[in-house]
Amino acid sequence: MAADYLDKLNPDGTIFGQGSTSATKIGFFGKTARIRITAIQSISAAETTANLKTRVRLILTGLKNLGLVG
Repeated sequence: MAADYLDKLNPDGTIFGQGSTSATKIGFFGKTARIRITAIQSISAAETTANLKTRVRLILTGLKNLGLVG
């Protein structure tokens, strides 16, 4: 079966979701559609290893919930 492309070869690209509110949800690979994950604060030079680990876990959890990582 041939693949079904979502883009229309628009030179400006393809956007998924029309906004950042709870009304716009996206899911991948059969996962339930969800809203955008909460922003993670910028990292400072004085960041502790424990804080960095926490931030990485938040990112991975968000990606997993969307279905982008296993």
